[in-house]
Amino acid sequence: MIASPDGTMRYCINPLRDGSVQEPGQSGVALLIVLVVVTLLTAMVVSFLDTTQKHLHVTANYKNRLQAFWTAQSGIQLATRALALSLQKSQGEGYDGIDNACWHCESTCYQELIAPLLMLPLPGSSGFIEPALSSLSASTQAGSQTAAIRCPIVDENRKLSLYEMVLQGGSTGEKTNQKVHDRLSYLLQDVLTEDDLKPPEARAQDNAQAQSGTGLAPQRISMNDADALTAYVVDWIDTENNPPGTYNTGAAEETCPMDGKPYSAKNGRLDSVDEIALVCGFRQMPRNTIQKLLQHLTVYPVVTNINTATLPVLHAFCSQAYSQGEGDPGNPQETDSEKIYETLHPGTPDTTPIAIEGSAGFTDILKDTLGIGEKVVQNLQRDMNFQSNCFRISFYGLVRDPETGSEGARARIELVVDQKQGTAQGSNLLYYRED
Repeated sequence: MIASPDGTMRYCINPLRDGSVQEPGQSGVALLIVLVVVTLLTAMVVSFLDTTQKHLHVTANYKNRLQAFWTAQSGIQLATRALALSLQKSQGEGYDGIDNACWHCESTCYQELIAPLLMLPLPGSSGFIEPALSSLSASTQAGSQTAAIRCPIVDENRKLSLYEMVLQGGSTGEKTNQKVHDRLSYLLQDVLTEDDLKPPEARAQDNAQAQSGTGLAPQRISMNDADALTAYVVDWIDTENNPPGTYNTGAAEETCPMDGKPYSAKNGRLDSVDEIALVCGFRQMPRNTIQKLLQHLTVYPVVTNINTATLPVLHAFCSQAYSQGEGDPGNPQETDSEKIYETLHPGTPDTTPIAIEGSAGFTDILKDTLGIGEKVVQNLQRDMNFQSNCFRISFYGLVRDPETGSEGARARIELVVDQKQGTAQGSNLLYYRED
């Protein structure tokens, strides 16, 4: 700004060296623009790199999950093939022994040949096959159980079926199946302890006392408690809301007496054995107790195979076999089941397993060899079978980093097949699950 001859003030614009003109107040604008542009470009590059890394990570996870899924599928295919071969060896009549099928987790063949191969990687892959099912193998002492190895196939015929717990009576209405009712009560009384019925806070206190060495050994539940639990199972299935004093107590339709919380029965058959964890009396139990029960129960219309039945299941059938009819409680203190189990499941590897291979085997082995009463043998022969045709197959597919060994993905496929109508490839699919 300079003064003019007439005294007024005038602005003067100084030319720059390059001939351009600098407007007033524009000093540093170009630098600011450059910084803004560089910042925006940097943010875009960082965002692009971050998005790219996330996409690569998502793609890698998807690839691992897909590989884990198909790895589990390969295990399913191997298992169904093993079932088909076992059926061919038995002329398609079903599995009837202990040691002639390599897939059976309690067989010597499985222990020596199959188990060591289960964790080997698939050729040219980072995928591993791992059995997803565990089995409880009962010891020779009544009521005691030891954890067995995990196995890919479980014989559903070795369990107690709850499929006919409630019989459809047509115009006469539904009717509780007395035999199945009693067998479930005997099994529950044999497997469960009083600690399993206690609330969580009481179980925590008992665990603390057990660790300190001041606690008492858990006792089996009473038959009254077992009958009450069985009544809740009947109530869950039965569509009728019968009054108190009957098998399905009306009080359990709206509120569970075990915990006083709202409760609604299904009024239909169990679709999966895991569903028992929703039933009044069972839903209060810890998960490991439910898992213990699931080793001995099934919801499919199968006939229990005496050759492969678990010890608690054998106990349930033998106890009920002493019943003389409606209202007779049978013999919860029987010892026949232990003799049968020890004969069909020898504890020493050098002993050749014995299998009941036909109807005559019930008399030859149970009556003549073991000295079990004729009436009990007749009832067992009437209610049990010597073949299996329903199997649960379950595998984990694992993907591991070959360098670090860390697990990249895990997928499980589980199915239940009924082979009454043919080989494993043509069998009925009763249950399918993938996760």
